[in-house]
Amino acid sequence: MLSLPDLCRQAVTEQRPLIELLAAHPEIRKHVDRAALSASATPTTTWARAV
Repeated sequence: MLSLPDLCRQAVTEQRPLIELLAAHPEIRKHVDRAALSASATPTTTWARAV
C-alpha cells in the first residue's frame, strides 16, 4: 500500500528527491507521469510548499 510518509522517510534515508520515488512508484505511475509530477511540484503549488 502506498504511504506518502513512508516515501518521504525513504527519500530522506536514501538522500534522494521525493519526486524520484514518486515517479518510480508503480501505483503513482498508473495515474501521472514524471512531467505531471514535476509540474505539480513547482514552488507555487501547495504540496511543494508543504514538503
